Parts: sequence; structure tokens; C-alpha cells
Amino acid sequence: MRSVVLASLLVAAPLSAQEAPAPSAPTAAQDLDCALWASFTLGSSTDPKLVTGLSVAVAWFTGLYEGKTGKSINAALKARADILTEAEVQALGPACIARMETFAQRLQAFGE
Repeated sequence: MRSVVLASLLVAAPLSAQEAPAPSAPTAAQDLDCALWASFTLGSSTDPKLVTGLSVAVAWFTGLYEGKTGKSINAALKARADILTEAEVQALGPACIARMETFAQRLQAFGE
């Protein structure tokens, strides 16, 4: 009985996946902004746990940006930092935190 249920779920899965619109993938520009936000926040953090988490975030967003563009992030990060105000950089936080939380949840689910 269990194998019948699993088989029916496997058959139905592609149909339901086709019905739901695929979420849009973050752009390289969004990855750049999150790398900037994480770098900026890291620079003003003293809590060891926060420093560790933000260091991982900087590396993750940098890797995403460089993987999508095939370019080093350094020049783009400097150029973007030069045009955003501190308040604008801080305003990027909620979206970047949400992305990191989603990523952490996926990793945790995989680990379980």
C-alpha cells in the first residue's frame, strides 16, 4: 500500500510542479547588494556569533555574484558602495536576511 501511495505522489508531483509558477531566482545585482549589506554589517559587528554568520553571508553572496557574472566582485562592490547611502545599505537587510534564512532552512532540511 505504501509503495502505491509513493508512486502516486511521484506521478502527481510533476503535474503539481507545472501548475505552480517557479519562483524567480535572485539576480546578480541582488547578490551584489546582499554582499554589500553583509560586508557593511560585518564591519560594525562585535558579537562573535554575528561576525561568523555575516562572514558566511559575505562569502555566500560573493560566490553567487561571481558564479552568475564570471567576474570578481571587488570592482562592482566598490562601485555600488560609492552610490548607496548608509541608510540604503541598511534597508537591504530584510531581503538579504530572508534569503539567508531560506538557505539555512534548506540546508537543515537536507541534513535531517
